[in-house]
Amino acid sequence: MTNAQRWNGEGRAPFQILVLPWRREGAKIFYAIFRRADAGYWQFIAGGGEGSELPAEAARREAREEAGIPESAKLHALESHCMIPVMEVCGRLRWGPQKLVIPEYAFGLDVEGHALKLSSEHTEYRWVDYEACHEMLHWDNNRNALCELNHRILHGMTLAADITGEGASMTVTVPKTDRLERVREVVDAIICQQPDFDQARCGYVHLYGVALLCVQLAYKRGLDTQLCGVAGMLHDISSYRTGPSPDHPRLSAQEAERILGELGMFTCEEIGSIATAIAQHGAKEATNGLMAELLKDADVAQHYLYNPALKPERRQHPRLRRAFAELGLSSEV
Repeated sequence: MTNAQRWNGEGRAPFQILVLPWRREGAKIFYAIFRRADAGYWQFIAGGGEGSELPAEAARREAREEAGIPESAKLHALESHCMIPVMEVCGRLRWGPQKLVIPEYAFGLDVEGHALKLSSEHTEYRWVDYEACHEMLHWDNNRNALCELNHRILHGMTLAADITGEGASMTVTVPKTDRLERVREVVDAIICQQPDFDQARCGYVHLYGVALLCVQLAYKRGLDTQLCGVAGMLHDISSYRTGPSPDHPRLSAQEAERILGELGMFTCEEIGSIATAIAQHGAKEATNGLMAELLKDADVAQHYLYNPALKPERRQHPRLRRAFAELGLSSEV
């Protein structure tokens, strides 16, 4: 990919969002669907990210722009997601010849008590029940997300916590098996917005490499493998979202708190533990908590394993030797 073909981090971001507005009327659930002005078919609110937006941020903006739904409405992340051909979305390979598909993230939006207002993108909207909605929707991905949301509501299944400041304090019972993968999806969305190909490659290699080593060391040390893996995925995330900084441990800890709060899949205690470990991981010569020490070891080991010809700093030799011995590896340092 040439520099001219690389996305510069401004304008249209390489992901789609889908927002399903819903409300209760007595014992029944109704969904708002919208008729497109240009094509005439029915769909939910849809659009693309802009600039450095995360999917949840884009979902709130699109809901406000297309339907006048305020920030106070409760937004819930769904598990439904798919990959969409770039040509169908943009009509051209907007992000270069190697970017052929982009992810679409789905959200439920509880608009109880809020009136909707049409934008110029739609000619009308209707509140319909599940059966009518399923029949009228044009796209399969819309129907798939509808099936998930409707089932969760009717069967009392837990929705991800409201993606707002106050929602982060809610108790969450989302299946733990999904959490690390959802964090990876968020990290992928951030890294793919990197305008510099080499920086993006570095982000994938380092964050995934550290996360893998975190999981391996967590098994060895009897720590929570998913939480340690998440800490590895997010430990340098600010460097790839806002750019490198000497203060990246603290900035990445803040970014991790925001991302995990928006996902609504982690308790406040878990978010605090992960953020603390990330904030402390830059102090390699200090001794901190169990997760922070594990993250430091994984960070040092990944840098060495990426290219053993690049010798680590002498002050990191003891930490690297200990980590290698624990993993059953031999070190030349």
